Amino acid sequence: MARNVLNENEYHALKQLFLTFNIQKEDVVNSDIGNIKKKFSKQYRELSLKYHPDKNPGNKEAEEQFKVIAKNKSFFGEFVIEPLEKGLNKRNNLMKELRGKLWNHSYEELQKHLDDKSRNRVSNKQQSINNNIIAYSKYSSCSNLLGSLLVFFTSIAFFISNGVTYNVPLVVGFFAPFLAGLVLGSAIKTIYTRNRKEFNNQTNILLLFNFDQECKDFSESDRTKLKWIKNSLILSNIICTSLMFSGVGLDLVANGFGITNSMILSGLLLSLPFTLLIVTSPILNAASEYILKKTAINSIEEQFKGSDPLVEQPDSTINPDSVHAHGREQVV
Repeated sequence: MARNVLNENEYHALKQLFLTFNIQKEDVVNSDIGNIKKKFSKQYRELSLKYHPDKNPGNKEAEEQFKVIAKNKSFFGEFVIEPLEKGLNKRNNLMKELRGKLWNHSYEELQKHLDDKSRNRVSNKQQSINNNIIAYSKYSSCSNLLGSLLVFFTSIAFFISNGVTYNVPLVVGFFAPFLAGLVLGSAIKTIYTRNRKEFNNQTNILLLFNFDQECKDFSESDRTKLKWIKNSLILSNIICTSLMFSGVGLDLVANGFGITNSMILSGLLLSLPFTLLIVTSPILNAASEYILKKTAINSIEEQFKGSDPLVEQPDSTINPDSVHAHGREQVV
């Protein structure tokens, strides 16, 4: 049978949201949805009138609190009233409903729910992910440079000893990424310059792993072009790496494991970490987006719950100097 009554655990899970409207535990716990809606409507109406800008001319704190109340009205309706009206069962509760609804929101929508503290937390997490990716790309770039030099100089001897047959895949696979990188890099720089955004040696990596954030201020046509360039960069690395390994593989089958093949293979293996970083960027990007979204959801749940001990008093009122569940901590 569907449950339309709020229990104590659910109140505490959304305590800060309730206290934003000065709704105390004794007002709503074990009450059905009808009584909760009446209490909410009454409190919302009273607080809206109390902090309305027309009644508080020039009072920025009251104006801010009015915005807080207006914003949280939709949250209360979505996360409290709607689930209770629909009805809950033994396997479901408001906490599960909240998490399910939040997961259905996009990351951009979730960011609108965050207060300043939580927004900084998510931003720090994103910066940490970006820093780790950039650090790995720097180390793998050094390895890639050593590997490329080893392949380049050894391939001369490889060409002399084996001729064109086995060398074509290796040469194409070796030089194509450089040529593709120059062409695509030039195209990216042109788009960034047109949009007055800085282009540096980290741009390509950030474009692979943080595309939406990097291109949020670009026009739709530029975003489409950059997406095509990004996919071309990934595809070219897959094809070229396959060609190089196939070239070495053909010679290994024909001539065995000699010194030249060993050196070229070592060079390819040194270049592999950087290539894998590019090729697996869609997977790594999806993983980082999941981590950021999970961090945002956890932060929103903490905002609704509240982290500081709150004294609940039936006659307490919202202090205009306080902050709410979405951007400010409530003091009662």
